[in-house]
Amino acid sequence: MTKLPQDSAPAAKEQPPAAGPREDLSKAQVMYVNFCRVTDTPEEIILDFALQTEPGGGPDHALAAPQRITLSHYTAMRLIHALKQTVEYHEAAFGPVETAIEKRFVHPSM
Repeated sequence: MTKLPQDSAPAAKEQPPAAGPREDLSKAQVMYVNFCRVTDTPEEIILDFALQTEPGGGPDHALAAPQRITLSHYTAMRLIHALKQTVEYHEAAFGPVETAIEKRFVHPSM
């Protein structure tokens, strides 16, 4: 077998990055949540999402349609970065996201 000199080696064709499998979102469960509880163990992080129908409801109030997602710490770190970037884009377009309800709430009599 004859070796080709480095500069005369055939050029490799550039391949576009492999696309992931197509997502079929037609059967995805869609829900609105306003509550998230985070629990962790040394092996995983557990996110419980739900709709809290009673404003300021305490632990004795039922949560509607609870959903649980369990993920590794590695996946959680990737999720953190994706959420941070998404919120930064939103704030760049629409201004800061204020999380303190008392700063967002405008009483009608004012």
